[in-house]
Amino acid sequence: MANQNLAQLEEARVLEHVLSNTNVKFIMVQSSPRGQELAIKLDKAFSDELQAVVPNLSVGEAVVFLRGRPSEKTAPTKVQVEMVEKISNDNTAKELAQKTAEKFVPKIEKKDSKNMLNPVLCYCEVPKPLEQYILYYIYRNLRIIQHFKQIC
Repeated sequence: MANQNLAQLEEARVLEHVLSNTNVKFIMVQSSPRGQELAIKLDKAFSDELQAVVPNLSVGEAVVFLRGRPSEKTAPTKVQVEMVEKISNDNTAKELAQKTAEKFVPKIEKKDSKNMLNPVLCYCEVPKPLEQYILYYIYRNLRIIQHFKQIC
């Protein structure tokens, strides 16, 4: 829910509902002291830091409050919000969405499942049954040949 000032939310009697029922909150430049006080009250654990940051936000900067569950504690984060001048048609909106998606694509790292499951295996020699059988066969036949040479 976006608003220009707190009076809009208070007139509609939804301020407390918005503050208690939203998990993502953006606090942008606050010119009114009342808005600054509210931003500081949103997270009492970081009130000293917020008191220094919120009044000094520049245009395009915001403090983001993210909450997963009521019991989880997360630190508010200062972010830069990119402004879009005008979205005139669907193509512009799609291009903007694609640029944003490309910017935040997660990096996928290929991991060796064997090392993840048992890190000790990286120090062990990998069994090669066919090679081992061939070596055993040669060893056994050499022993037999040597045995016959001794008898003869």
